[in-house]
Amino acid sequence: MKTSDPAIFQMFVAEEILEPAATVGPVPRGPARPPSSPPPPKPQLVGVCEVAILREAPVLLALPVPPGGAEEYVYLSSMCVKRECRRQGVAQALMAGAEAQARLWGQKHLVLHVHKDNDAAVRLYGAWGMRTVGQDPGWKGLLGGRIRLLMHKRVDVLLQGP
Repeated sequence: MKTSDPAIFQMFVAEEILEPAATVGPVPRGPARPPSSPPPPKPQLVGVCEVAILREAPVLLALPVPPGGAEEYVYLSSMCVKRECRRQGVAQALMAGAEAQARLWGQKHLVLHVHKDNDAAVRLYGAWGMRTVGQDPGWKGLLGGRIRLLMHKRVDVLLQGP
């Protein structure tokens, strides 16, 4: 399967829709011309994230389910929000999209890694209901690397109709 297969991979994009600027300036004299309107402004990219269905054994073993109780999970990655747009609900909208996609795929587990020292992101994911279920080994920090937390949220799957 290709990694861009929509059955296992989706990218979410958050855009800021800008209102057209009001026309300012003198009113033209002479014969009436049909009003021309400027083209609508282009939406500005303010955030992105990706989700994919994965089956990596170390993550599956860390999930709070009985061994063998999960065969795959939705992994959220590449979460990024434009600095000046942070704390305005963009990340929450992206998280809502990721969780909705997990439901559409019929997946029960949403998982991500976040750097342990990224307090704002850890708080965001915790407020979204994600719980830490693992972390990188301590020797990684001793060698100058950043320790990542593995966070998990159980997702209620949509029930299919008859």
